[in-house]
Amino acid sequence: FLTPTLDPEDLALFTPRVPGVANGAGYYRTDYSVVKWITPVNGCVVAPTVVLWKERARFEYDPVAIAVNDVVFLPSDGRGWDLAKCFALQAAGIATTLYMHPMLHFPTDAVNAVVKTLLPRAHLIQQLYLPHFRLAMGVDDAVLHGGSTVLKAGEVYAPYPGNLLEHL
Repeated sequence: FLTPTLDPEDLALFTPRVPGVANGAGYYRTDYSVVKWITPVNGCVVAPTVVLWKERARFEYDPVAIAVNDVVFLPSDGRGWDLAKCFALQAAGIATTLYMHPMLHFPTDAVNAVVKTLLPRAHLIQQLYLPHFRLAMGVDDAVLHGGSTVLKAGEVYAPYPGNLLEHL
């Protein structure tokens, strides 16, 4: 999720509170503003966040600011910073689950469906794939439509704060 380019919007947002960010050198961002499309349920709260990182060394970064909506928090902001980190972590989990994770399933689920429905039972390719795909479609269906899915708000270990309409 690290992006080495700061947009003009990022610069306008962070420059007043983060000295030196105006030139953009050595700064990265992670943009989780996509969660603005989530409709929270059951008293849950979700907020779009953008995290600003400073490169400390190659592949090592320190968070220096978090924008929650349009409010920028710094590590020196105490409890505000702690809450901003919670919103950023929640948004990262949502973005990963709903917007990145499906890319892992789409190619294999499509191959699974083709192998099971279009190839003859004795086909060598089908025989090679079947042991690997044996439970995949059932698990996918259970996650999306099962009664105790991690995507269902209010369930134990269910971090998703929305009403599931966003991903169907």
